[in-house]
Amino acid sequence: MRLGLHDIQIKPGSIASKIYGKKMIQKRHRHRYEVNQEYRDLIESNGMKFTGSSDTGKRIEILEIPSRKFFLGIQYHGEFHSRPGYPEPAFENFIKASIENTRLTKKPI
Repeated sequence: MRLGLHDIQIKPGSIASKIYGKKMIQKRHRHRYEVNQEYRDLIESNGMKFTGSSDTGKRIEILEIPSRKFFLGIQYHGEFHSRPGYPEPAFENFIKASIENTRLTKKPI
């Protein structure tokens, strides 16, 4: 079980780097499950990118699919970093992308 605050390195040019505007963030954890590193090359060769990691790259914290308009997965608990009026940036950007997608796909009545 991994608990507590962890440093997460973010890859430049990723969605996460645009969202956070930083090379490193700190986020809280409380989980037992992780990406199996034995499948990393296979997963990345099929389009998913691991763009945030902790423990010098051993643990995947953020994943993305760049071919999609907005596909971002986080392993840490963003809800621990949200407050009324101050949402966690991954959540805020997910909502913004959803609103934009709704506008683009809305058909006139």
